[in-house]
This record gives sequence, C-alpha cells and structure tokens, in this order.
Amino acid sequence: MDFTDEDVAGYWDDFAGTWSEKTGQGGDFYHRTFIIPSMLRLLGGVAGKRVLDVACGTGIFTRHLARQGAHAVGIELSEKMLTKAREFEAKEPLGIVYQRGDACRLGQFGDQSFDAATCNMAFMDMRDYKGALSEAYRVLVPAGRLVFSILHPCFFTPGSGWEKTDPTSTRNEDKLYWKVDHYFERRAERGMFGWSHWLYFHRTLGDYVNAVIRTGFVPSEIDEPEPASDVVEGIECLDMTRMATFLVVSATKPG
Repeated sequence: MDFTDEDVAGYWDDFAGTWSEKTGQGGDFYHRTFIIPSMLRLLGGVAGKRVLDVACGTGIFTRHLARQGAHAVGIELSEKMLTKAREFEAKEPLGIVYQRGDACRLGQFGDQSFDAATCNMAFMDMRDYKGALSEAYRVLVPAGRLVFSILHPCFFTPGSGWEKTDPTSTRNEDKLYWKVDHYFERRAERGMFGWSHWLYFHRTLGDYVNAVIRTGFVPSEIDEPEPASDVVEGIECLDMTRMATFLVVSATKPG
C-alpha cells in the first residue's frame, strides 16, 4: 500500500463532514480528555503569543489556543477540512487566521515568525514528517516550543489489535491482550480507532524522537496520557487502562 500527501488530503476532504460532526468545535471525548489537556500542559502559557497550528484540520486545537489568548494561525492541506474550520470561526469568532498550506513547505512565513508551534494528531499522516519538523523549526523564534501528538507508534502498528476469546465481541471481558506486530515495517497503513478511520504512515518511536533531535530541537517531555479513574467511560476508554494510545511530545528550539 502506498499513497501521497495529496491522497491523504483527498481522504480528509471525503471525511471532513463526518469528522466535523463527530468532533464539533472542541473535539471528541479523546481530544477533550487526553490529547488537548496534555498538549496545553506541555505547551505552557500562550496568552499574547504567536502560535502556528500545523495541519490544523477543522481547527479543534487552534480554537483551544485562541481561547487561551494566543494569536493563532492554522495551516491545513485539506480544503474541505479548512472550510469547516472557517465555518466554526464564523459562528464563534476567535480571531484565528486559517490558511491552506502544506506543513512541509511553509514559505508564506518568514524565519522566526512564531513563538510556538503545535501539531495535533497529524505528523503520522505526513509522508515528509521530517520536512514538517524542519519547517516548524525554521519559523520558530529561539527558545520557541513545539508540541505535537500522534497515535502511539509502539502500540498502533500494522497488524495490531485485540486478541479476543470471541473475534466478534466488543466486550472488555472477551479481550485477552493487545497484539503488536510488524513494528519495524515502516509503511502506509489504514487503521481504525473508535469511530474514526485513519490513513497514516507507521514509523517507530525512535524514528520520531530522533527526527526531532536531528532537526535541532531539544526534547523536554514525553507524555503518554492515561485515564484517571473518575473519567473512565465506555469500552474504548477502558482499553486505555491497558495500553498507551497517544503520545505527546514537547521540544524546544535552542535559544
């Protein structure tokens, strides 16, 4: 299986309506409970800062940035996802600027244009993720911070999934263990998590961390959000007590 960044953009064009309906303005349960709180914590205060949200999709995290007082700019390759983001902005103006653009080629922005950059669940969708990291590095000011989230590459691999006593069952008690397979096979993959289908490129944990370091960033924290006992709800969330689902990384451009 192989596909280009344009294939990915086309996939998200086709999926934009469903994604927008399911996630709304603030994100679905997983965004609200795990991903967004982790990213905001690792990012730190953004009030008054210029923040670029790379591959912003429908603007889920961009809106959270704006509500925190950031001067937020969202970049997205999928035209239909961008249209949804602009529709949300029109309904609730937060001063966000949305532009269509490729995360790997941010030529519309000069060097050191932003105080921080974010990428919410999208580096895994990019063929040239190293190029996107390089561009994020270029547009950040010295001491600027990058925070990104992805599906955890150690657990979401080609061939991963639950081994069950009954293959057709969705009950937790029928799930024996989560199988990880083909970890070192770096390839395009179609996966599914909860209600969402993913078209992504599988890479190893080392691929991502080493790319961050080799770009010039200094990693500062890695978070694997886990559910607190008071927020566990539904089958999917109970699954998250048994493995790490998301990986959130914070890194800084040397000052």
